[in-house]
Amino acid sequence: MRLAASLHVAAPMVLCVALAALAVACRAASTPQCPCTCATPSPSIATASAPPDPLASASAPPNPVASASGSAAVSGANPESYTPHELAGEHVEAARVKMSARDGAGCLSELAQHDKLDPRHPSTEPKHSYVSYLRAQCLMLSGKCTAGRDLLRKSQQIAQGMSAPEQIEKLVDVLAGTYCEGGDMTPRDRFLRARMDLTSGAWTTKKDVAFCASAYRTMWSLRSVVLPRDDDDTLVRDPLPFLLSAAPACLARAGDCDGAYATYKEVAQEHYKGAAWSRDDKMLRRNFEAIQPKCRQ
Repeated sequence: MRLAASLHVAAPMVLCVALAALAVACRAASTPQCPCTCATPSPSIATASAPPDPLASASAPPNPVASASGSAAVSGANPESYTPHELAGEHVEAARVKMSARDGAGCLSELAQHDKLDPRHPSTEPKHSYVSYLRAQCLMLSGKCTAGRDLLRKSQQIAQGMSAPEQIEKLVDVLAGTYCEGGDMTPRDRFLRARMDLTSGAWTTKKDVAFCASAYRTMWSLRSVVLPRDDDDTLVRDPLPFLLSAAPACLARAGDCDGAYATYKEVAQEHYKGAAWSRDDKMLRRNFEAIQPKCRQ
């Protein structure tokens, strides 16, 4: 009974977390970049360079299964005295820890142990929201992005019932962009992953130059390949404003101001194609330094 109750509590919790991440990502996608044509940086440019990071709010929520069933572990009791229900909760908590460490295979192994101990609530069943969400993320991390997307989509459809299909797909995209690794990633998955990587490197966690350059090149090369599903597909639609701020910010934070300016120039010349200032190195440099003051010469 405690496990079932915990699962019902977890679904809206995970939904709220992921939708919050989606809202921030969408705002970042639509942030306009306008050219600065004077010596004093425009406030719109200065503030557009640092939107909040969707990854910070997209992390897994606390595990209600473990908190409901792990009291024996907290008290230091002999593991041999655990009930199967308690042991199953311990494996869910271990799976969550491995997922946080991006160990997809280890996470799936822990969930397999959980499913043996608690066959009434297997992680493969979409209606068991917390463990199925966790399994979906770990499938993505282990190179099975399509399977992870499918399980997450089914779980969300059951948990939210009347939610619009496009809202479910946006949530799936956010988590796929965060957790998908190698394997069967589609061009869309790779594009979304690169976007999330640039977001993290630009405004959350300092990354190295190779990380930022790779994410930028992936998005840049796929910008005309990955097409939006519709006008509301904000994570894919019109990527140039995002790249104009995120790619230089990631590289500048990594300590590569030359690379940051090169990416800014490349994106600006395409985004503002036809504008005279976009072919003027002095104007490009002034605009770049307005949004990346640490790279002022």
